[in-house]
Amino acid sequence: MTMFFDDVLRHGSPPLESIHRFRRYTELDLRRLASSGAVEKDYRGYYMFEVEKSAHKEPVRTERVYFEETFQWMEQEMRKRFDAAASVYTSIQGDPVQRRRVEKFKELMRLDYELLILLNIYSGRFGYPFYSVRQIRELIQDKLSLGIAAHALKRYEETPLNTMMRMDPILGRRYSPEELAGSTPGFKQKKPEEEVFLYTMPYGQNREKRPKK
Repeated sequence: MTMFFDDVLRHGSPPLESIHRFRRYTELDLRRLASSGAVEKDYRGYYMFEVEKSAHKEPVRTERVYFEETFQWMEQEMRKRFDAAASVYTSIQGDPVQRRRVEKFKELMRLDYELLILLNIYSGRFGYPFYSVRQIRELIQDKLSLGIAAHALKRYEETPLNTMMRMDPILGRRYSPEELAGSTPGFKQKKPEEEVFLYTMPYGQNREKRPKK
C-alpha cells in the first residue's frame, strides 16, 4: 500500500478515509485482542498500559493508553501537518529568492519526516510499536534532535509528501543532506536530553515483563 498522499500540497489535508486505510487495528482486531487477554477494555474503550523502562530501573506500570483516542490524536496531528505543508508549498511557489525557497523546502521536509514517523506508528510499519501520545511527542523530538531528517527521507522509496522526489522540480536541482544542514529542526544535531526506552506493553501479553502493580 503506497504511503504517498497525492495532491495534498495543492489541496491540504486529505479525507480521513485515506488515512484510515493505514490504521493498524480495526474494531474487530481490538475485540479479538481483548478476548485473548492481550489488551483490556473499560467504559472508555480498549487500552494498553504505557511502560517506561531504562537500563537503571525495572518496568513500572504508568498510564493507560486508549487505542481510539490515540488513533484520533494521530489523525489530527497528521492533518495539521498536511495543511501546514500545503501552506509552505504555496509560499515556496511565490518566493523568487532561492535561499529562502531552500529554507522553506527544508520546513516541508521536516513536516514530511514528522508525517512519516506518525504514519509508521499509526500503521505499525517497520515494527513500530503502539506508542502513547506522550511517547509519540517525545519520539518526534528525539528524532528531530538527531538532525538526520534528510538522510532518513532519502532512505525511503516513498514518503507521505515525497519531498525528495519533488526537490528537483521545485528547487531546480537536488541538494545533498550536507548542503541542507543548518539550524532548521531535523537538520541540526542536538544532544538528547535523556536516554529512555519508551514503549507500550499489552498487559497480558508478556507475563515475564508485566509491569509491577
